[in-house]
Amino acid sequence: MIDTDKYEGHTPAPWYLIGAQQIVYDKDNNPIAEVEYFAQEHHSYYNKALITDAPLLLAEVKRLRERVKTEKNLKLWEKSEVKQLREENHVLRMIDWEYERVWEWLMENADHTCRKLLLLIEEWKEEDGLVTIDGRTYEKEMIE
Repeated sequence: MIDTDKYEGHTPAPWYLIGAQQIVYDKDNNPIAEVEYFAQEHHSYYNKALITDAPLLLAEVKRLRERVKTEKNLKLWEKSEVKQLREENHVLRMIDWEYERVWEWLMENADHTCRKLLLLIEEWKEEDGLVTIDGRTYEKEMIE
Protein backbone atom coordinates (compact mmCIF):
# COMPACT_ATOMS: atom_id res chain seq x y z
CA MET A 1 0.00 0.00 0.00
CA ILE A 2 1.28 3.46 -0.86
CA ASP A 3 2.05 5.75 2.06
CA THR A 4 0.18 8.87 0.91
CA ASP A 5 1.36 10.84 3.94
CA LYS A 6 4.75 11.30 2.29
CA TYR A 7 3.07 13.51 -0.33
CA GLU A 8 1.66 15.99 2.19
CA GLY A 9 2.73 19.54 1.32
CA HIS A 10 2.97 18.95 -2.44
CA THR A 11 1.98 21.75 -4.80
CA PRO A 12 -1.81 21.58 -5.06
CA ALA A 13 -3.57 20.77 -8.32
CA PRO A 14 -4.11 21.73 -11.03
CA TRP A 15 -0.79 21.19 -12.80
CA TYR A 16 -0.39 22.07 -16.47
CA LEU A 17 1.80 21.48 -19.47
CA ILE A 18 2.03 24.50 -21.72
CA GLY A 19 2.48 23.65 -25.36
CA ALA A 20 5.15 21.11 -26.25
CA GLN A 21 7.44 22.16 -23.39
CA GLN A 22 8.96 19.65 -21.03
CA ILE A 23 8.00 21.76 -17.98
CA VAL A 24 5.03 21.20 -15.65
CA TYR A 25 3.48 24.34 -14.10
CA ASP A 26 1.15 24.96 -11.20
CA LYS A 27 -2.03 27.05 -11.43
CA ASP A 28 -0.01 30.27 -11.03
CA ASN A 29 2.32 29.31 -13.91
CA ASN A 30 5.21 28.53 -11.57
CA PRO A 31 7.40 25.69 -12.87
CA ILE A 32 7.24 22.65 -10.58
CA ALA A 33 8.82 19.84 -12.63
CA GLU A 34 10.76 19.27 -15.81
CA VAL A 35 10.33 16.11 -17.86
CA GLU A 36 13.44 15.16 -19.77
CA TYR A 37 13.16 13.69 -23.21
CA PHE A 38 14.83 10.27 -23.18
CA ALA A 39 13.15 7.95 -25.59
CA GLN A 40 10.42 8.34 -28.09
CA GLU A 41 8.32 11.48 -28.04
CA HIS A 42 5.27 9.24 -27.73
CA HIS A 43 6.34 8.08 -24.22
CA SER A 44 7.32 11.57 -23.20
CA TYR A 45 3.76 12.83 -23.80
CA TYR A 46 2.23 10.12 -21.59
CA ASN A 47 4.83 10.61 -18.88
CA LYS A 48 4.07 14.33 -18.79
CA ALA A 49 0.35 13.60 -18.67
CA LEU A 50 0.87 11.20 -15.77
CA ILE A 51 2.96 13.75 -13.91
CA THR A 52 0.41 16.52 -14.40
CA ASP A 53 -2.35 14.24 -13.08
CA ALA A 54 -0.33 13.17 -10.01
CA PRO A 55 -2.23 15.41 -7.55
CA LEU A 56 -5.55 14.21 -8.96
CA LEU A 57 -4.48 10.58 -8.71
CA LEU A 58 -3.38 11.12 -5.11
CA ALA A 59 -6.73 12.74 -4.27
CA GLU A 60 -8.56 9.80 -5.87
CA VAL A 61 -6.51 7.28 -3.85
CA LYS A 62 -7.38 9.13 -0.64
CA ARG A 63 -11.06 9.36 -1.60
CA LEU A 64 -11.26 5.64 -2.38
CA ARG A 65 -9.50 4.71 0.87
CA GLU A 66 -11.99 6.80 2.80
CA ARG A 67 -14.84 5.11 0.97
CA VAL A 68 -13.45 1.66 1.75
CA LYS A 69 -13.11 2.63 5.42
CA THR A 70 -16.69 3.94 5.43
CA GLU A 71 -17.98 0.75 3.81
CA LYS A 72 -16.08 -1.39 6.35
CA ASN A 73 -17.63 0.65 9.17
CA LEU A 74 -21.05 0.22 7.57
CA LYS A 75 -20.56 -3.54 7.40
CA LEU A 76 -19.54 -3.61 11.07
CA TRP A 77 -22.65 -1.58 11.92
CA GLU A 78 -24.82 -3.92 9.86
CA LYS A 79 -23.35 -6.93 11.70
CA SER A 80 -24.13 -5.37 15.08
CA GLU A 81 -27.66 -4.51 13.90
CA VAL A 82 -28.19 -8.09 12.70
CA LYS A 83 -26.96 -9.39 16.07
CA GLN A 84 -29.34 -7.06 17.93
CA LEU A 85 -32.26 -8.05 15.69
CA ARG A 86 -31.50 -11.73 16.31
CA GLU A 87 -31.48 -11.12 20.06
CA GLU A 88 -34.78 -9.24 19.86
CA ASN A 89 -36.24 -12.01 17.71
CA HIS A 90 -35.18 -14.55 20.34
CA VAL A 91 -36.93 -12.53 23.07
CA LEU A 92 -40.08 -12.30 20.93
CA ARG A 93 -40.01 -16.05 20.33
CA MET A 94 -39.69 -16.66 24.07
CA ILE A 95 -42.67 -14.35 24.73
CA ASP A 96 -44.64 -16.14 22.02
CA TRP A 97 -43.76 -19.50 23.57
CA GLU A 98 -44.91 -18.28 27.01
CA TYR A 99 -48.14 -16.99 25.47
CA GLU A 100 -48.76 -20.39 23.87
CA ARG A 101 -48.15 -22.16 27.21
CA VAL A 102 -50.58 -19.85 29.01
CA TRP A 103 -53.17 -20.29 26.26
CA GLU A 104 -52.84 -24.09 26.41
CA TRP A 105 -53.26 -24.00 30.18
CA LEU A 106 -56.36 -21.82 29.86
CA MET A 107 -57.85 -24.13 27.23
CA GLU A 108 -57.21 -27.16 29.43
CA ASN A 109 -58.45 -25.55 32.63
CA ALA A 110 -61.04 -23.00 31.45
CA ASP A 111 -63.97 -25.37 31.56
CA HIS A 112 -63.25 -26.43 35.12
CA THR A 113 -62.50 -22.84 36.20
CA CYS A 114 -65.68 -21.48 34.58
CA ARG A 115 -67.81 -24.11 36.32
CA LYS A 116 -66.25 -23.18 39.67
CA LEU A 117 -66.90 -19.48 39.00
CA LEU A 118 -70.53 -20.14 38.07
CA LEU A 119 -71.06 -22.09 41.29
CA LEU A 120 -69.47 -19.25 43.29
CA ILE A 121 -71.67 -16.68 41.56
CA GLU A 122 -74.78 -18.72 42.31
CA GLU A 123 -73.74 -18.97 45.97
CA TRP A 124 -73.20 -15.19 46.12
CA LYS A 125 -76.57 -14.55 44.51
CA GLU A 126 -78.29 -16.85 46.97
CA GLU A 127 -76.57 -15.10 49.86
CA ASP A 128 -77.85 -11.77 48.48
CA GLY A 129 -81.37 -13.13 48.04
CA LEU A 130 -81.22 -13.40 44.24
CA VAL A 131 -82.22 -16.19 41.87
CA THR A 132 -81.43 -16.86 38.16
CA ILE A 133 -84.21 -17.93 35.80
CA ASP A 134 -83.57 -18.40 32.06
CA GLY A 135 -80.28 -16.50 32.33
CA ARG A 136 -81.87 -13.51 34.12
CA THR A 137 -81.34 -12.58 37.75
CA TYR A 138 -84.29 -11.64 40.01
CA GLU A 139 -84.83 -10.93 43.67
CA LYS A 140 -86.45 -13.96 45.36
CA GLU A 141 -89.13 -11.77 46.87
CA MET A 142 -90.35 -10.66 43.43
CA ILE A 143 -90.85 -14.22 42.21
CA GLU A 144 -92.62 -15.71 45.24
